[in-house]
Amino acid sequence: MINTYNLDMRHAPFNYRYLHRLSGVIFNAVREHPRTTAIRIDLHLPDYKDNEDSLSCIVDINQGLMSRFVEALDARIQAFLKHKAQTGIRTYPCHLRYAWVKETADSDKPHWHVVLFVNKDTFKGPGDYNGRTRNLASMIQASWSSALKLPLAIEYLTLVHFPSNPCYYLNSNKAAVFPDSYDDLMFRLSYMAKERTKVYSKTERSFGCSQS
Repeated sequence: MINTYNLDMRHAPFNYRYLHRLSGVIFNAVREHPRTTAIRIDLHLPDYKDNEDSLSCIVDINQGLMSRFVEALDARIQAFLKHKAQTGIRTYPCHLRYAWVKETADSDKPHWHVVLFVNKDTFKGPGDYNGRTRNLASMIQASWSSALKLPLAIEYLTLVHFPSNPCYYLNSNKAAVFPDSYDDLMFRLSYMAKERTKVYSKTERSFGCSQS
């Protein structure tokens, strides 16, 4: 495993334990799926407004929120692959891996920065974000609504934000290009390990990732 990282120093100082864990998830991902797609997303909570706004609601942010999200997404991915196989379409195994950090910026409302890792032979990217197509993006959106125990409605789609250039591609079988693609991804993910806006607590986790 590489123990030196290409970091975006605009966001220093960093939590190096988080950086090490992020790097570990990357190497676990490409060990199983040499061609891996990494996708950056941000997860938000709806605004709370007492004015009959369509986003006014009570959401479930109890402990286990991110576990519910990951489990819901993995279940949707496996159901999607099973459906494709049943229709005679060739499918490839896809072991979902992830890392997330919880942050609180200018408001008391937390948000989560997330990176998802999937088999590139299964998903080359999330697809469009309009929620009308059965693709990885719509599965991510539906899984976040499910984790929050919200109905699957068009007005909640924007609670999942796909930043500019969300996808990174890794191919560990190509030794000549893998180090550069790894460095590019770690540079992007170093933002997730910045100390600023982190709230550390003995009762609530600020970081989580796949263990294998």
